[in-house]
Amino acid sequence: MKRLMRTTCALAGAFLLGFAVSRAGDKDIRFSDLPEMVRQSVERLFPGGDIDWVKEEEEDHERVYKVRLHRQPDGRDAVLEVAKDGEVLEIDQDIGESEIPEAVRRAVEKAFPRSRVTHAEKETEMDIKYRVDIEKGDKKRRLNITRRGRILEIEKKR
Repeated sequence: MKRLMRTTCALAGAFLLGFAVSRAGDKDIRFSDLPEMVRQSVERLFPGGDIDWVKEEEEDHERVYKVRLHRQPDGRDAVLEVAKDGEVLEIDQDIGESEIPEAVRRAVEKAFPRSRVTHAEKETEMDIKYRVDIEKGDKKRRLNITRRGRILEIEKKR
């Protein structure tokens, strides 16, 4: 029992230390310090938005930038996650109750009858993958790879 307790404590400590170290590289930066391609993506998607904060973070061994802004003219908030090459990875944005799709409204009403919506967000994750066809000799393959280089699937081609 004591051995199990020590192992559990050691694992919990290692997890917490790993979490702290992984977040140690995150830092607040100025919008003007963003790479040019990142600034252009933010300005293209939300022209005239008022910048609230900008963070530089490490995710999956890749430097990404998060920008929170107030959209104009409605003043609602949005958070963009952008890769250093300007590729938009995720957009989280506040939406009004009238913008909630009917299927989502019905699901809420069914699960929580007579409830009232107090806040709504639309989260858009860009699930970017690449398909690459290769051949070696008479063997042909199709690879499905994430943008970060993880091979998801290898298919034989005829």
